[in-house]
Amino acid sequence: MTDPNFEHVIIDGSLLEGVRIVYFLLSFTKGGQILRNAVSLCVLAKKAVTIEKIRAGRPKPGLSPQHLTGLELAALISDAQLQGCIANSQQITFKPKCIKTGEFEGDAKTAGSVALLAQITVPILAFGQRASTLVLKGGTDASFAPPIDYLSEVC
Repeated sequence: MTDPNFEHVIIDGSLLEGVRIVYFLLSFTKGGQILRNAVSLCVLAKKAVTIEKIRAGRPKPGLSPQHLTGLELAALISDAQLQGCIANSQQITFKPKCIKTGEFEGDAKTAGSVALLAQITVPILAFGQRASTLVLKGGTDASFAPPIDYLSEVC
């Protein structure tokens, strides 16, 4: 990044894990919510982010296949450089460039929640210059995630 106003944010992904509190515009809850919120907000703020200790308090810490899909999709949409995006990684660096528009597809390749994939991508696409098409494949009523009816009827 050559923009002198471009800042790099570092977030401790284990901070307040399991506690529901809003702090610095991020909702910290147990799991990958800090990852989804931090990445989408940093794209909108045009800031690079490094997230450390991802899901550190979980029985299986680090990135799951669903997190990988969400990060890769967000990187595609924001033309970002993405480092550390491998299974079980507890640290990623995400450097967005711009919000692209077009047709995008994300496949969790598991029963991973499409609602959680939407949480990382829809806020970014909402600020695109033109309308985009987003196709998400995965689970629609997964445990510990908003059901698809919530997205279609409430959001």
